[in-house]
Amino acid sequence: MEAYKKTKGKIINWFRENGFTLAASLTFGLIVYWLMISQNLVNDLDGLWHTSNYVAGSWEISLGRFMLRYVDKLYDGVLAAPVTAAITIFLFSLGNIIAFHMLQIRQRGFRLLLSFFMLASPFMCHTLSYAYTSVGYGVAYLFAVFAAASCFYFHCIWGILACGICIAFSMSCYQAYIDIFCVLVLLALIKMIQKQKDVRSLAAFLGRGLFGGVLGGIFYFISARLMLLYAGGSLASYKGAGTVSIGQMLRSLPSSIVNCYQCFYEFLVEKAMYINKGAYEVTLRVVLVLLAAGVVYVCVKIFHTSIMYGVAFIVCILVFPMAANAVLLLAPGNSATLLMSMGSMYIVVLPVMLLPENGTFDFCLRRVCFLAVSSLLWVSILTVENDQLALSEGRTAAVTLAQNIIGELREKGYLGNDYAIALVGRPANNDLFRGDTAFYTANAYAQFGYWSTQSGNNRASWEGLITQYCGVRINLCYEETYDIIRLMDEVENMPEFPAEGSVQEIEGVIVVKVSELYRENNIAQSEKIVFCV
Repeated sequence: MEAYKKTKGKIINWFRENGFTLAASLTFGLIVYWLMISQNLVNDLDGLWHTSNYVAGSWEISLGRFMLRYVDKLYDGVLAAPVTAAITIFLFSLGNIIAFHMLQIRQRGFRLLLSFFMLASPFMCHTLSYAYTSVGYGVAYLFAVFAAASCFYFHCIWGILACGICIAFSMSCYQAYIDIFCVLVLLALIKMIQKQKDVRSLAAFLGRGLFGGVLGGIFYFISARLMLLYAGGSLASYKGAGTVSIGQMLRSLPSSIVNCYQCFYEFLVEKAMYINKGAYEVTLRVVLVLLAAGVVYVCVKIFHTSIMYGVAFIVCILVFPMAANAVLLLAPGNSATLLMSMGSMYIVVLPVMLLPENGTFDFCLRRVCFLAVSSLLWVSILTVENDQLALSEGRTAAVTLAQNIIGELREKGYLGNDYAIALVGRPANNDLFRGDTAFYTANAYAQFGYWSTQSGNNRASWEGLITQYCGVRINLCYEETYDIIRLMDEVENMPEFPAEGSVQEIEGVIVVKVSELYRENNIAQSEKIVFCV
């Protein structure tokens, strides 16, 4: 009873301290993504394929994401945008606050600012555009944070065991969030080094993190195999999951480490954290330079008191790109996509976490840091608003084009089960398709209509568009038939819709040539887009 009262008291105190930040973060997220929520906006791949009711099944089990099925069942797979978006934003907000509390960011203003920054990001916007699985991703993130917090707050075997269970649960929803666990453990270690905790405490914490991570991997591997046996399936070849082994990971370790640093560089420099307009990128670079200067300042202060701790601090900073892309060590040969980038986003949290709390100069440094992160938050908000506008513009243009195609098919008497229809090409490459400035300056995931040209994905996107937004069902031909049809010279010589001759019957299939871009030269690019999930 005494233990119960103690635990209850701690929970109440935690909510007293962090309740306002949690409520403010949820409200902020709902406002920032109101356009997406109110219009039920999704991306044009998996998001478009599942827009009504969806409960994960055999495909997710074959990907090793078997817990998604049970997460979906909690809300019966009903994909009502306000509900799924609110739950997802709440889960990420809660995870952020627990992480910041663990990293001892005490000032409420900074906790609030960083939480807003994590939410108003292309990463989060992209996550929400997968409405059918966004809640599962939120659960995966929260349990990755729980895993790191278990190592930090619990000692000995209990910390390791709790960490392992949380990691297994997180990976069974989405494997890429192992990055979050690794980054948080590393950041907590850096904070301990800054405070110059004794070597024994550092070693004990690092040991709990390493053993907890290994134990979590073992738990996950066993449970995933058991679920595959229960479902009577095997691991999918997606992202090379079916061929991954410990031997392959060890053999590929040198190249995987290099890949981690390359992906981190691309995220920060080449992709500019997906803050993709010229003026925004300049702001980002200025902010990153200021934040880096703050880290150097802290490093110099540590060196003044202890060379050993200074060296340890530098080593941890240098290891950060590996921690932020840890999943690439487990899945050799892959690259980091936007959905896998939240670990790298924590680079902004690092200097805030290290801010000294006393002294006049340190006071000025905190103010500069606050203004820098506020500037970054502002351009990030503008980016995600632009991406939401792009999703809206692209969907409107694609739906209008689809309605014109349906009208043409109806006029020619081709609707109904008597005819198999092949829609060759994607809407965004058609001359009738028009987006405004937002569409053509948005991130790739938000350019609705530039979907995959691969036969199965092309068919699923067209079917989702016509079924969900035009309210009709047409008899699209099978993928095998589509692959044969699109290689024919007759199709190549057809003009684009709506020109005369853009709708023809070929080998018993009604072919509508939507655009010229539909052959193998586009498949490599489209498969890159497919692998965002």
